[in-house]
Amino acid sequence: MLSVRLVRVVERHADEVTHEVVRELQTSPRTPCFHALPADELRRRIHHLLRNLGQWVKERSQPKVAAFYEELGRRRFHEGVPLSELAIAFASIKRGVRSHVLASVAPASAVELYQLEEFEVLIDGFFDEALYHTVKGWEEAAGGARQPVLAGSDRGGV
Repeated sequence: MLSVRLVRVVERHADEVTHEVVRELQTSPRTPCFHALPADELRRRIHHLLRNLGQWVKERSQPKVAAFYEELGRRRFHEGVPLSELAIAFASIKRGVRSHVLASVAPASAVELYQLEEFEVLIDGFFDEALYHTVKGWEEAAGGARQPVLAGSDRGGV
């Protein structure tokens, strides 16, 4: 797969990407729960994900990944992290990964441009899947309480 080279770029530069994401999470008004976490702990969590991104992407639909992120969701529920903050944390990490790759790779051919597009699809798919399983674990820890969707509702949106 062509995009594997770009995943390796992220893994090699995990320190830089982690630094930027930690700074964003600890200063954003949208992530107050992350402000209270020690920077070293947050850095360790994000760095682990980025340093092993190739393995995670390769196994993204495997039960091991689902189990890991569902457990993560349960832990975050018990830590009192709201779903909204989990969602923005995943978005911040994904944005950091994409920004770093875009800044460090200038496609010089159609093949390299395709490689970049393939990488973005891979990263989007991985983070979407990871977020899904994290939310699933969080909801399970919360008791699985869900509001039924009313047929014919005109609330709009998704």
